[in-house]
Amino acid sequence: MKIYWTSVEFTYKKSTEKLKGGFVYAFTKAIDARDALDLFLTEFEKKDLQIIFVEYVSLYDLEMEWETKKQTNHFRVLYKEAVKYQGVILDDFYSYEDD
Repeated sequence: MKIYWTSVEFTYKKSTEKLKGGFVYAFTKAIDARDALDLFLTEFEKKDLQIIFVEYVSLYDLEMEWETKKQTNHFRVLYKEAVKYQGVILDDFYSYEDD
């Protein structure tokens, strides 16, 4: 199995205060991209989030460098968690408010 990641834009199915939606990176261990997508969709359904847009589902390149060393290390930690965990690892949620 390999580690796949995604960037997902979502809305909250149940309105919470003034928050309308947001986006989040997610990681999972899967056989292929289709399997990974199914795992991501199931996780968002469990969290009562409506997916608006899946930007990509691709293999995570552990050698990828981000803008800062801190970001690179952060995503490597998420990758390593996904290696150990049977499920979906979610990064920090970035939310936006309703107008």
